[in-house]
Amino acid sequence: MTAVTFAQPGADANDGVAFELAEFIRDAANNAPRSLQTTLGPSEAGTPCDRRMAYKLAGWQQPNGGGDPLASVIGTGFHTWAAEAFSRPELGGRFLVEQHLTIAPPLIPGGHCDLYDTFYDRVLDWKCVGQYSYDKYRKEGPREQYRIQAHTYGLGWELAGRHPREVGLVIVPRQSARLSDIWVWTEPYDRQVAVDAIQRVATVNQLVSVLDPHHHPEAFGLIPAKPGHECTYCPYYRPGSKDLGDGCPGDLPPTT
Repeated sequence: MTAVTFAQPGADANDGVAFELAEFIRDAANNAPRSLQTTLGPSEAGTPCDRRMAYKLAGWQQPNGGGDPLASVIGTGFHTWAAEAFSRPELGGRFLVEQHLTIAPPLIPGGHCDLYDTFYDRVLDWKCVGQYSYDKYRKEGPREQYRIQAHTYGLGWELAGRHPREVGLVIVPRQSARLSDIWVWTEPYDRQVAVDAIQRVATVNQLVSVLDPHHHPEAFGLIPAKPGHECTYCPYYRPGSKDLGDGCPGDLPPTT
């Protein structure tokens, strides 16, 4: 009997089966409901860049796909698993999972909150992150954008009749194989954090209305940008762009 030798049909994601499967994954990620969302969500209410927010509020085309989607796909998979795990009947309904919250329509219509712990009136949001972000958050605390997101969800729960006392982010490191590496940040719920964020969105939206970028795309230049290395993940980032209607150049600081 002759032994069958296994031959890999494609060495990497640039060839063969690996390439084809990667393209299916990319297409599914790019067409997921969250990727196609046209309104501002709670996770974007605290984006530090006014220009990025303005592009989104204007419904602008997105020249930058944001890079490889695998990290977000893995995060989505974890969210799906966690939603099932915390919805088990034996938990007695303690956790409210993936509930849709109305926040501040039409500017921020609402969003789905990952978890609400009814025992402690605690709002929780999962964040699956890489090692760099994990180490940075543990050392410096979470990004202000995520902090604002948590309080915005808190406002949504308050408007839904709950009495949130605390908001938190559950930081899950993608590279780790240990539950002991999960890190949780919490602070008391503060309605004003969410109110200030909503007011900022309203101010940027008013600016977009006055500047009318659909007829004057160069007017995006009058809206301040906050350039940084996060620009590479911005859907409106277009390196070297001279026409803000085509995208924002980002003005990235030099690397050292």
